[in-house]
Amino acid sequence: MTPDRRIRRSEQPAEAARLFLDADAQRNGYTSLTLADANGLVVVDAATTLNSEALAAVAPFIDEGGRHTEGLLDLVTRGEALRVRRFEVDGQPVFLAAVGGEQQPGQNAEAAMQRILAPTSVYA
Repeated sequence: MTPDRRIRRSEQPAEAARLFLDADAQRNGYTSLTLADANGLVVVDAATTLNSEALAAVAPFIDEGGRHTEGLLDLVTRGEALRVRRFEVDGQPVFLAAVGGEQQPGQNAEAAMQRILAPTSVYA
């Protein structure tokens, strides 16, 4: 059994997801990390000075794996790259939008969001 490295944790799914995103954003140098639903609404986000609602609104329309900085999007991201990872939580599509950093949001974040936010989660 591996030791639990988390210091800050919560039994509440939304708070646990936010804590994970905060830590993942810090680990990967993201300025912002927002999980959006297919309607472009914020599900949960890391603490940021960027407009999470605007990032969530565009996330479903961004090509997965791309690195986008152009036009109006530059105003929202303050010129930093936006990368989006699409996956499902409980059969529903979600979009993890990362601003800044050097890499695409990874499988680790996807697995954590599925584990934390799924209705059968131990956190529910």
